[in-house]
Amino acid sequence: GRCVGPDICCGARIGCFLGSRETRMCRTENMVPITCYNSDLKPCGRMQEGRCGAPGICCTENKCEMNDDCVAEDTQGEEVEESQRGGRPRLDLLAAARDRWEEQ
Repeated sequence: GRCVGPDICCGARIGCFLGSRETRMCRTENMVPITCYNSDLKPCGRMQEGRCGAPGICCTENKCEMNDDCVAEDTQGEEVEESQRGGRPRLDLLAAARDRWEEQ
């Protein structure tokens, strides 16, 4: 995966994790004074403030949401399997992570 924010890790094959153990490295990376840029990821969101973190998922540094602009996007330089192109994004992971995040 790839850090999109201090508590968000996304990948074309894995979807997005928010505030989970998979994001620990992102929290650590966020403490380094060198800014990480994701300018190579496709812009998304109403004001183009986010980046396509995974197929069908647009993330800012603080949140992720479904976005049609990100469907079938090869967001990580990873090969996206044919079954994922135009298919349903990994919302199960996004929903589970969101629920866990809201519990905190």
